[in-house]
Amino acid sequence: MHYLTLPLKRNCLQPERYVRQGSWLLLLISIVLAQTTLAQVPVIKEVTPNKTYSGRTISLKGFGFVDGATVSFGSANGNVLSTSDQLIEVEIPAAATYDHVSVTNPNGLKGYSPMPFILSYGGEHGLAAGDFAPQEDWGGPSGLYDVAISDLDGDGLNDIISAGTNVTTARILKNNSTVGNLSFSPLNLAIGIATLNVVTGDLNGDNRPEVIFSEANSDDAKILILPNASLPGTISFTSTLIISLPGSSTRRIEIRDLDLDGKPDLVVTDQKTNTNKIWILRNTSSGSISFASPISITVPNAINTGGLVVADLNDDGKPDIVVSEFNTNNAGIFMAENTSSLGAISFNSFHQKTFSGTLSNLKAADLNNDGKLDIIATRFLSSSAVFLLNESSKGGSITFGSPNSVPTDGLPWGLNIGDMDGDGKEDILVATLGSGLAVNVLHNTGSGSISFQKVSIPVTYINRNIRSGDMDGDGKPDIIFASVDDDNNGIPASQISILLNTKCIKPVVEPQGPKTICSGNPLQLKAQSVANATYEWRRDGTVEKTGPDNFFDVTLSGDYTVTLISGGCNEVSEIVNITVEAGGALPTADILDVDPVCIGVDLTLSLVADVGAAKYEWSGPEGFSATGLSVTVPSFQFSNSGKYYVDIYSGTCIIQTDTILVEAINAPDFSISMSGTGPFCEGDNVTLTVAPNDPNYSYQWYNNNGEINGATSTSYSATAPGAYFVKMKDLVNTGCPEITADAVEVDFLNSPQADFTFPSTACTDQSVSFTNQSSVDSEATAQYTWTFGDGTNSSSENPGHTFQAAGNYNITLKVKYAGLACEDEVTKVLTILPGLEVEIAASNDVICSGEQVELSLTESYANYSWSTGETTSKIIVDKGGSYSVVVKDVNGCQGTDNISINAFPEPSVTASADRFSVAPREEVQLHAEGLATYNWSPEAPLNNPNIADPVAILEKTTLFTVSGKDKNGCPESASVEIFILNDLIGNIIKPKNFFSPNDGDNINSIWLIEKIEQFPQCGVTIVDQAGNLLLEAKPYLNDWDGTVRGRRLPSGVYYYIIKCDSDKIVKSGSITLLR
Repeated sequence: MHYLTLPLKRNCLQPERYVRQGSWLLLLISIVLAQTTLAQVPVIKEVTPNKTYSGRTISLKGFGFVDGATVSFGSANGNVLSTSDQLIEVEIPAAATYDHVSVTNPNGLKGYSPMPFILSYGGEHGLAAGDFAPQEDWGGPSGLYDVAISDLDGDGLNDIISAGTNVTTARILKNNSTVGNLSFSPLNLAIGIATLNVVTGDLNGDNRPEVIFSEANSDDAKILILPNASLPGTISFTSTLIISLPGSSTRRIEIRDLDLDGKPDLVVTDQKTNTNKIWILRNTSSGSISFASPISITVPNAINTGGLVVADLNDDGKPDIVVSEFNTNNAGIFMAENTSSLGAISFNSFHQKTFSGTLSNLKAADLNNDGKLDIIATRFLSSSAVFLLNESSKGGSITFGSPNSVPTDGLPWGLNIGDMDGDGKEDILVATLGSGLAVNVLHNTGSGSISFQKVSIPVTYINRNIRSGDMDGDGKPDIIFASVDDDNNGIPASQISILLNTKCIKPVVEPQGPKTICSGNPLQLKAQSVANATYEWRRDGTVEKTGPDNFFDVTLSGDYTVTLISGGCNEVSEIVNITVEAGGALPTADILDVDPVCIGVDLTLSLVADVGAAKYEWSGPEGFSATGLSVTVPSFQFSNSGKYYVDIYSGTCIIQTDTILVEAINAPDFSISMSGTGPFCEGDNVTLTVAPNDPNYSYQWYNNNGEINGATSTSYSATAPGAYFVKMKDLVNTGCPEITADAVEVDFLNSPQADFTFPSTACTDQSVSFTNQSSVDSEATAQYTWTFGDGTNSSSENPGHTFQAAGNYNITLKVKYAGLACEDEVTKVLTILPGLEVEIAASNDVICSGEQVELSLTESYANYSWSTGETTSKIIVDKGGSYSVVVKDVNGCQGTDNISINAFPEPSVTASADRFSVAPREEVQLHAEGLATYNWSPEAPLNNPNIADPVAILEKTTLFTVSGKDKNGCPESASVEIFILNDLIGNIIKPKNFFSPNDGDNINSIWLIEKIEQFPQCGVTIVDQAGNLLLEAKPYLNDWDGTVRGRRLPSGVYYYIIKCDSDKIVKSGSITLLR
């Protein structure tokens, strides 16, 4: 409706076109305009600049602006200087906060800027913890959880609103501060419920911000709205409005006009587990505040919702939604594009971007200055914040790049944005709940690439939520945060805490020099306005003016500076060089009036007459500059609308400046949407719709091949891939060129063709491999669903499956593209043959050391594959363990069996005697251990050869052998030799004649005497060639290593003497020691 009336307004500015129609037509136009104005929703298309200091005049471009409109920066209203249909000039208030600029027409309808405005006061670049005053605390409600700042009473100062979980009253701190001195008056409101989070915003168009709370309740929570009835200096509210959200546990609230009807709606997250939804309250207010019934929107794959951003992320003019889960891990964020139309709120399905971390809160800001809002999140358990750069295309699906991590102090929670050092870059403020007791400013130090410096500011308590805004009227953002109770350590707090920004403002003087003016042509220099500041204006170093005025009227040439004195700051501006000359008089020059300009045509600006000036110098929006009596702005766009200036030169000085406001013939911002996000299935009909549907325009659709015959409505059903666009022709302003909406690309995927193969024969109890042979589009993500006919299925691309019973099975493969309805399926019959019953037979199920067992099969097969690698029908094994065989028959059916052969350890058998040498016919007691049965041989000398301890009577030296089986049935034997005393010991023992006790090799390292252990009555003496005694040992234990008292003997020949019970030498000889 408002598009239709704009040309009428333009035409009524040209009364000559209607003079011959009579007064009745003028009356009709006036009535239409009056009705249209009352219904007008203002649209802001551009804020210039959108980063600057308080007191500066900025421009808002758009359409539908009406005299009496209010401009708000957050909740602080600016000083409107001028208003036209397409341009508002307004001064920035000191209380401006990081938010979208809004324009509210007298009818109460509101429009928002595409990007947020940020207060940038122009300080010295750089930031440190010492740039903030000591923490000041003001009592909050018990269980303080959240804070918000807002100029509730319109007095130009931000008040503080707090939410507390332990009380049913709300506490507001009315701001009475002056520069450098904080002062508040507490106001307690009985609201009847405990609260969790709080936001503020004007809901009914009266330019007074309402206060909106979410309830601190785990079930059936409510939204509480306090309608603002405040007047400057007095904060008051009318009857509380309570909205129930059944089964919810409300958390974050955002205020934004979702359907662009001029009434801000509410979006609420729900932290209740397994609710996975958000709530939307559509604003139906008309004077009094009211909302339609709550709408819930499901967030697929989410457990719940916590963090929340509502902002236009794909540049289609509609605020989209991004949420994160509350207190869960690795879910990332969920995004939904706004598809709403006037009076009907709708969104595309949420889609997910996963990344690691437990996210607490979300915020949006343009971190890389590319005109797109990026997403910032706190990662609670990772001691970091993370940002994702916006990669969305205009009107397309919302997409973000990979997450980038920035370190914070422990347990980061709350988030906010502010330019804390006034360098024009968005800094990130973070509240932390960790034991480090700090708030963080992630100072944006990027230049070309994005980088942040963590500034950790020590504070008194742990803190949860944080805000940025000017609290003392000096035009610099301060830090406000909720110091919360530390229940884990028993430290109460519930304090509203403030850190005043003490950085100095560097004054900026406008206009910048150098500039040459003619005497008599007034020029005023102006610096930013700071409350209670002193301005010291100098010319050529000499003070010309001192006082509260932030302006100076120039009459003399010189180098001008201003010193801004505020608190402890004393900052000097850059020099502005002004030259004042006595120019010659010229007639007054006037710019020729221009009608509103069609988009896409050339704008010509010229003077009514040449007044004989030396030069005509033009300037205007988008950096336009030109020289001449007549100048051209080529291909005029809406961004080129605004004020144009021409400086008239008399000689070398400016004697006059004239200005003109150029407006565009407003055309709707046409855009094309699709019925879905694409790509689409082959054969689908994709509905393309151009919006808005303005009856004052004709429509013609085009594709890659040119004009589409007969496609002249606002929608078109596309069935072929390609780029589609629309050209619109203004039926009212017929001289305007066609407008072309940006093309949209429609992609169709080739339909999937399902197919697969499997083996020609298959049997039970063996894995059957299915090979996908489907044809799918390379741009699609194919999903596979296999049904095996036995009640089981698989989603693998190439699955294997084992059938338990023989028979015929219908195998079905369905191929589908993820997120789309494109699908195809095919069914084939597979015959499963009975499997093989295989059994391994063993000649023995146990095996002893040195024995063998034969493994064979009870049936014959086509081929065999044993676990030993053998391929015969039977195998011989000599070790215990598990053995298996895989066999196949002539049909390829496979069977397997396994068997375990127990292996017993080698028996440990010993044979000994009570003595090893006896007299003839003397008894000797033999003894054996380690067997279950005993058989001694020879048997003749024994009293019983089948016991463990037989007695022997010997006539001669005899070697006895005992054999038998142990408890496991494994055979083993051992021997013992008994000597007769009349045998020569020297003939029995056998000393080694050399040994080599070298380090490490352990070969022949000990001097050995064989069988000496059987003669403990014998002693050994070793001497060297000089007769020196080296060793005496009785008995000798076969343990001499060639050392004497720890000293290693050298290589050489040494001598031994062996004596037994008598002094008679039984053996002697030499030993060679080798090293």
